[in-house]
Amino acid sequence: MQKWEHLVLHTGVVGGKQTLTWINDKQVLKQEVEFYPYLNKLGDEGWEVVDSDGDIRSYGYFVLKRPKE
Repeated sequence: MQKWEHLVLHTGVVGGKQTLTWINDKQVLKQEVEFYPYLNKLGDEGWEVVDSDGDIRSYGYFVLKRPKE
């Protein structure tokens, strides 16, 4: 049976700039993350977005999964 690992990204706006605020349960507060290139990088690593809530340009979350090796 296929097993999966998951990644949850939380986005927000800090000081008027889009940020990546959490990855899973770790606060990161990275300023001015360019999400499309970041998501493409994760896609190259085998991650696939399976759910989202919110807007990529503001607050929200994104759930990604990839097969466990």
